[in-house]
Amino acid sequence: MNSCRYYGVACHGTATLGLRIADLLDRRSINAKTLARMVGIGEAAIESLLSKPEQVSNPSLRMLRRIARALGVSEAFLTTGHELPIQLVNPTFATHLQELLVVSRESKMEHEVFDHLWKTHVDNYKHELSSTSASFRADIGHKRYWQDQLKAFQKSQRRDGLF
Repeated sequence: MNSCRYYGVACHGTATLGLRIADLLDRRSINAKTLARMVGIGEAAIESLLSKPEQVSNPSLRMLRRIARALGVSEAFLTTGHELPIQLVNPTFATHLQELLVVSRESKMEHEVFDHLWKTHVDNYKHELSSTSASFRADIGHKRYWQDQLKAFQKSQRRDGLF
């Protein structure tokens, strides 16, 4: 989600906060009134961010956090248009990445395979493992997990004739 389209205008990390919010509302089929209710602020505040972002000089951090949470994005993405790598903001994923690096060195894993395994892992678990109740998933992301993921990937590649 590095780009957005709003009224036919493509925008990237340089897009305004208002354009990012508008794009996220559109993608989630949510209107400003619903977002305002989810965040617990007046609809006028959301409308101002959307239509006159240059006049809203300093939205509170609390408001931005609540908007980001309601829209299902990080605060970093909402404010900058760029997502921080999950392993920099989530210690569970930092540990998982370290374990994958160990398996990668031991198995002399190719970069493309490493990237595929990591991206798939993040896509599959970024929401589940970001919650505080996810500590019960101790089997995910450790050495044996990555070895199994690598074997499954290699098997699927042989089956498809790609490996």
